[in-house]
Amino acid sequence: MCGFLGQAGSERINESSLIQGLAEIEHRGPDETKYQINKNWALGFNRLRILDLSSHGSQPMSNQNKDVNITFNGEIYNFLDLRKDLEASGYVLNGGSDTEVLLNYYNYVNRDIVSLLNKCNGMYAFSIIDTSKKKLFIARDRLGVKPLFYSVTKNSIFFSSEIKALKKILPNLPTLSKEAVLAYLKLGFVPGWLSIYDEIKSLKPGSYGVFDFETG
Repeated sequence: MCGFLGQAGSERINESSLIQGLAEIEHRGPDETKYQINKNWALGFNRLRILDLSSHGSQPMSNQNKDVNITFNGEIYNFLDLRKDLEASGYVLNGGSDTEVLLNYYNYVNRDIVSLLNKCNGMYAFSIIDTSKKKLFIARDRLGVKPLFYSVTKNSIFFSSEIKALKKILPNLPTLSKEAVLAYLKLGFVPGWLSIYDEIKSLKPGSYGVFDFETG
């Protein structure tokens, strides 16, 4: 299943908060916990080993130049076809995970997130931090099988596979959403683009988001 959380922008999260957030979603990936904290971004991941049981499938995963970093939850059904494209173009892959294929295919399509998503057939939620572009990309599969929540503050974005993990890394506690409560009382559920908190939203199925480190 796997789960991740992260941040991009000027409001840095400390190591303790990141670890607490990862502890909240340990059930999603009990096999391995890893994280990276940098000047303008942080990523954490709980891994459930499935396709590649070795360390080559560990996340957060970086490209050879260390300027692209990914966390990925889900499955790319056609990753073997994408892998063939990469290998035919001279890419050398170290492991057998679809995450490594996705990471390298991003570079293969000239780091165009739309071209990458158009090639993906699967169920997924992922984040890509491209430090050369100074941008974060988040994306969710077309049916919304895999969850992805986010919160945007003045200068940063925070995101996670689950709300309870996201709450641990936010600078302030979120407030209850009256809109979501009313929707629940009227419909019997909270619409997919909302959450029970005003400050936290759910990325819509079949959508992606871009956060610019410099402009916020």
